[in-house]
Amino acid sequence: MMHHPTMRAYSVDLGEKIVHAVLSRGMSKEEAARPFGIGASSVKRYVKKAESRESLATVDHSDYNDTRCYTVQVGLIRRCSMRF
Repeated sequence: MMHHPTMRAYSVDLGEKIVHAVLSRGMSKEEAARPFGIGASSVKRYVKKAESRESLATVDHSDYNDTRCYTVQVGLIRRCSMRF
């Protein structure tokens, strides 16, 4: 799977520190993003996950493209076989 060249997965520990800064220390999401060198959207995502009690661990999408391609192939085969 190809990743965006500047994107990287952050550690759960970093996520916990960010959530603590926003929820416990009252920092804004933009303020919390600066010292950690991450984007405000990442902070929003971590806080949203924490508020909904989801895991802060990153999700592995490595098999997404393979599954998606397989699903598309099966759909095409079915459509083609229905025509003939």
